[in-house]
Amino acid sequence: MAVPQLLWLGQDLYALGLVEKIPDTIERITFNRDLLIASNMVYECKNIDDFFSTGNSASMLNGTDWLYSDIEYINEDGITTWSGIVTNIRCNHREKKAYIETKDNLFSFRDKYISYTSSDWETAADAALNIMSQESYTAYDAKSFQDSANYLDSLSAYLKVKINIEDNVTLFQTLEQLGIFGGADVYSHLGQTYFKVWKPHTGGVSLTLNTNRDNRLKNAPIVNYLEPQMINDYDIDYDGSLGVPLTDSAGGNIGSVSRSKYGTRGLEPMNTGTGSMYTFKDSTTAQAIGEIYINRSHYALSTQPRPLVKIQFNLDIKFKQYITLGSKFKLNLTDENWTDKIFEVYEFRRGEDRQNINIVAYEVVA
Repeated sequence: MAVPQLLWLGQDLYALGLVEKIPDTIERITFNRDLLIASNMVYECKNIDDFFSTGNSASMLNGTDWLYSDIEYINEDGITTWSGIVTNIRCNHREKKAYIETKDNLFSFRDKYISYTSSDWETAADAALNIMSQESYTAYDAKSFQDSANYLDSLSAYLKVKINIEDNVTLFQTLEQLGIFGGADVYSHLGQTYFKVWKPHTGGVSLTLNTNRDNRLKNAPIVNYLEPQMINDYDIDYDGSLGVPLTDSAGGNIGSVSRSKYGTRGLEPMNTGTGSMYTFKDSTTAQAIGEIYINRSHYALSTQPRPLVKIQFNLDIKFKQYITLGSKFKLNLTDENWTDKIFEVYEFRRGEDRQNINIVAYEVVA
């Protein structure tokens, strides 16, 4: 294995012997209509000879433009597990330590106000791509955006965006809203922004775990259900609807069994009618997006609907190449009588020092 590297301003802080502690890597995907989250990391270093004291003439930072500069951590396997920007240097002179506070690249666009007008109907993913290109934002995973655009195109789900500079809307907020109006998770992973529209699972998995005989698992899973996230109805306006939003009952009516069993669990109303900042093209678009939210929050939706299972457990870090944000794996759990139940990783905390990964995963809907 290689020696880890913490690369900043042309220096490897590991090679200089200055790295005191590497923080846990914490990443997460939000579920349903939660806010887009920008991740952060704080690196603890030795402030030997005031190396990180910005006002000291002997400091590496003296006279440098370090704010929002790039920083990258490469672990002992040669894998880049963090790529971001430096937002603060916190020096504790009593302990002779410096704390390098960092955020992912998306953070630097929190206060960048934009204007944008769609030239024609487009998918939410294409709109996001066009806006990022316009704003010269390149820290994104192109495949996730393109795959999402292709899927929304197959659903004939289109919208128009009209944002004026006086609306005081940032790129960060725009990506968040386009994720909501595209039925997508928008999140940061290893310094890149991802846009993944939910769709039924049809692919493979990266790992199979057996809780009754698998030493990769450090503990049996904690199991609970995502009842608060259940959606079984929607109320979505669109261009030409004359203020009469489409509901599931008037659309595909796929949530009827769930409504009968659990009562109405409505999707947060979407202001996507004529003249809105984000306008859905037609009832086909409204139905497609509404049904994404209903489908993704249920198991056995049309027969015996129930909320999805959420699990949490610890895994040995040596299997980190198989488990990352968005990874899908099979789990066999005798206690629950599960055989090859598929889950997707929605959150993980990777502790290099403890050789441990704490995973939060949600049941996958096929």
